[in-house]
Amino acid sequence: MRLAILGLSVLLSLAAIEAVFRYRAWQLDYQSLEGAFARQAETSPSGRTRFIDVIQPNANERIIYELRPNLKTEFAGQPMSTNSCGFRMPEFSRQKKPGMITILGLGGSIMFGHGVADGEDFFSVMAAQLRSGLPERTWRCINTAVPSYNVVMKVETLKEKGLQYEPDLVVLGIASNNLDLPNYIRVADDPFDFKKSFILDYFDELRGLKHEESERIGELALVDHPKLSWGAVAVTAPNKIPERYRGLVGWRPFYAAMDELKALSEKHGFEVVVIANLDVDLAAQMLEAAKERGFEVVLTRDEIEKYFQDVRHEPFSMERYCQSDLVVSTENLHPSVIQQRLMGKRLAQELWKRGILKRLLEKVPKAP
Repeated sequence: MRLAILGLSVLLSLAAIEAVFRYRAWQLDYQSLEGAFARQAETSPSGRTRFIDVIQPNANERIIYELRPNLKTEFAGQPMSTNSCGFRMPEFSRQKKPGMITILGLGGSIMFGHGVADGEDFFSVMAAQLRSGLPERTWRCINTAVPSYNVVMKVETLKEKGLQYEPDLVVLGIASNNLDLPNYIRVADDPFDFKKSFILDYFDELRGLKHEESERIGELALVDHPKLSWGAVAVTAPNKIPERYRGLVGWRPFYAAMDELKALSEKHGFEVVVIANLDVDLAAQMLEAAKERGFEVVLTRDEIEKYFQDVRHEPFSMERYCQSDLVVSTENLHPSVIQQRLMGKRLAQELWKRGILKRLLEKVPKAP
């Protein structure tokens, strides 16, 4: 009788855990792309929105989603607005005019300015520096950055949205998650699929963690998204990546996108500058790939280290960095306003120091 009671207790416990997983699958259905866009965009009384509420689908499966146009809201605790093109920046002239130099930004959450207000991202800081320092030209600086975009999506954005503006310079932002798929790009779990166990599925993913990490260094990447577990983030097994998006994940697509960017720069006559704030994790290898293709690389890590030395009076370490005023918060490690300014000013300086601005000025004469 005791064994029977014990066995029944175990079965009931497993059934309860299975039910919890299935309930959370139903509750978090919006974390798949299809589920997310099937729901109405929401805005709280305070004007704050979730990330899924500021994006919309894009028909191009190599872009997947984009920012909604004409937004005026609050995101990540800061005012956020988009123009009629769906870019986080003011409206701009669609036609290139005499004396106008166009710089196009391709980026993810750092260039977008995750956690800072409109106009406080480093791309906007760079644009302000150029306009004040070289007012004899019109500087059209177009920021197309969208959070979680990887390099494949950024280059596709250039092709579909950016080339029409005839850029003279393209600034590509690099981060260590640029081999990954963005949030929401996952296979949705059907809570009413009784042909599988969600408990076993969860443990299958845990067993695949080590394999997936090793594959990240090779052909695949970590897929960073909320998962039906008690942890906030889990490594996803390869079978959770939708098949149509496999070509966006890992080193091969990254290298192919960088090669395509080089070919586009030669065909359309624009220069490329690649920028990163840190060379940790996989970012260092990505920056090397940029150098190999002849792109100028700007790494602002030394600005961070100098800030630690001159302002904080302590040596730099990643642990100290994550607790410092150079990040938005300990929960949001994106660059703060302080670091965004350091990056933007440094980028403008490097454009001048490396002769890039001089070449742009020679290429685009003053307006008559």
